Amino acid sequence: MDKNVVKTVGAREVALKILYRTEKEGSFPNLLLSNDLKTLQNPADRALASNFVYGVLKNKLALDHIISKFSKIKLNKLSLWVLNILRIGVFQLLYMDKIPIYAACNESVTLAKRYANKGAVGFVNGVLRAVARDGDKVEFPDRAKNLTEYLSVFYSHPRWIVEKLLNKYGAEVCEEILKTNNSVPNLFIRANLLKTNTSELQEILISDGIDTEIDSEIPCCLKVLSNFGDVVKAKAFTDGLFTVQDRSSTFAGQALEPQPGDVVLDMCAAPGGKTTHLAELMKNTGEIIACDIHEHKLKLISDAARRLGVGIIETNLLDGTELRADFIEKFDKILIDAPCSGLGVLHKKPDIRYAMPRNGSAEEDITELVECQAKLLDNAAKYLKSGGVMVYSTCTILKEENSEQIARFLERHGDFEKLYETQIFTHETGGSGFYICKLRRQASLHQSRD
Repeated sequence: MDKNVVKTVGAREVALKILYRTEKEGSFPNLLLSNDLKTLQNPADRALASNFVYGVLKNKLALDHIISKFSKIKLNKLSLWVLNILRIGVFQLLYMDKIPIYAACNESVTLAKRYANKGAVGFVNGVLRAVARDGDKVEFPDRAKNLTEYLSVFYSHPRWIVEKLLNKYGAEVCEEILKTNNSVPNLFIRANLLKTNTSELQEILISDGIDTEIDSEIPCCLKVLSNFGDVVKAKAFTDGLFTVQDRSSTFAGQALEPQPGDVVLDMCAAPGGKTTHLAELMKNTGEIIACDIHEHKLKLISDAARRLGVGIIETNLLDGTELRADFIEKFDKILIDAPCSGLGVLHKKPDIRYAMPRNGSAEEDITELVECQAKLLDNAAKYLKSGGVMVYSTCTILKEENSEQIARFLERHGDFEKLYETQIFTHETGGSGFYICKLRRQASLHQSRD
């Protein structure tokens, strides 16, 4: 067997275990990768394992459709180990250019010997050999007869997502969104302007072999062009010169425009990317109360602040849907980065597309999120000083969580006005899908309608 092939078996095995746990246990693949990639010494193997995991997750429905055409056993009758071995194998055969057929098939057989019974070994080999011969001839659902089914299977998005996007944005935009969700995401970092600037940071990173490109639209943002996996290992990261943050996400802080000396509330702050950005915009002067419902996540905020040299953030355990009496009319600025369906980050977190429905239907899940968001907005409205400003943001592209949510809020709160609103799409900007709305509580005695 080719020595190079032997070296990559580890990458396939790591990917297989992660895919199994992601589906079986509902684990987060990004966290599993962060831990399990440490077992692979070769950077090329680490990159390959990551490629397998995200490649399979992004194309899972299409892969299953292809496998079903060559398998005499129904997919729901296969063990999850065998199914994922086949998915990894088919992904290599049909979606990757540089993997030889013999490597994809032989190493899948090796995995089957370790993770399945003897009968499965011949089955895996037979299916993959057939896919290697005729996989490119597989027909997908007829686009003309059933557009939803075609888009769902071909781009591997559950039907409910496709239906939502078709309904809200039409066929052309829907397909662009789905296509972009399956592409390789860009990686962005935010320069810590308390310690450096983008030009200086760019030069420092070059010495670590990391090439970047300064974003012409966002003064603190750089797009990483090489050595993506080494970014958080760079000395500049340890020294607090930058943080990893998507370009779209930085617009939330910029829209809020916190000033030095402001008293600011970040209602859903973890893991702290936006919180620390607010502190940097405030030149580390003033006060930020950073809240989250999960106590263990508050440590992430504190750790990030410490690394970046930020000293004005106070973490606070808080369920934002419950009114806090001592917060009423206390804050100059408020950021509500609300929990949402996450459909704007499917290019980075493909597992999200399979996470719903959690309880009942996806529609019920969305309704629950919308109700939570409304409570956060209503409480924030009470916490804001007269004349104060708040920003509502989400990483989704569903209108009921975004523009329609704000329209309902303004109907309930006559003393608020909308200053700014934008919906960001990945296929248009390269950053994550994001919604940002800036609102101001008018300096008047009008009371909100509860």
